Amino acid sequence: MPDFCLHRLDPLRESHCGLLDDDGTYKMTKETGMPIFCTKEVLRKCPYRNGEIRTLEFCPYCKKRHYAGSGEQKLCKEKHNVNEAFTELRKEFSQPPKYYPDGTRKPIYSDWTEDWIRVYLWRNIRQRILRRDKYTCQDCGAEFGKSSRKVYDPSLRHGKGGYKKESLEVHHIIPRSLGGSDHPGNLKTLCPDCHKKYGELHRTRCKHICYEDEDFIDPWE
Repeated sequence: MPDFCLHRLDPLRESHCGLLDDDGTYKMTKETGMPIFCTKEVLRKCPYRNGEIRTLEFCPYCKKRHYAGSGEQKLCKEKHNVNEAFTELRKEFSQPPKYYPDGTRKPIYSDWTEDWIRVYLWRNIRQRILRRDKYTCQDCGAEFGKSSRKVYDPSLRHGKGGYKKESLEVHHIIPRSLGGSDHPGNLKTLCPDCHKKYGELHRTRCKHICYEDEDFIDPWE
């Protein structure tokens, strides 16, 4: 029988046992109350052993093998979906801008995608959008040359002036709160000043919609 147990913190290696009792305490503990370190000898005698071994499956996207149902397998599939979305946009728009002017609600992730995968992929998507738009604001045309730049602000240092750092921002044309997705066709690069205008416009629209609702209660009144 292989040295494997799903109750271990690391199922494939000798590590501490994470099996919990009904009251939330560790089931297999030492006198100190700390979980035992599960070795091969302990595992052979353990009555709670969970040796359900997942099979390795071939991945058609990266051409490697992943454990069935593992986070690595899920992440690989979602990476493929993101790459497909960028490829479709390049085919659809031969010239910039390479996004939908009115945005899109096309999903880019599967419905079951976990939050940690979305956060991990968003970092990659953001960098790809900045490179696609050549680090240039798509509204005012300000060229940064890279994701951030130094600008002179006369109001700094009590009116003496100084330099501050400005970073480009990736804007959701249709906001997430209104069903917009992280699809590259719904994203464009903006400088901080232009992005701030969209934020103020969105807040004004939301406030207007809320006040039109008869059941809306203003928390500030």
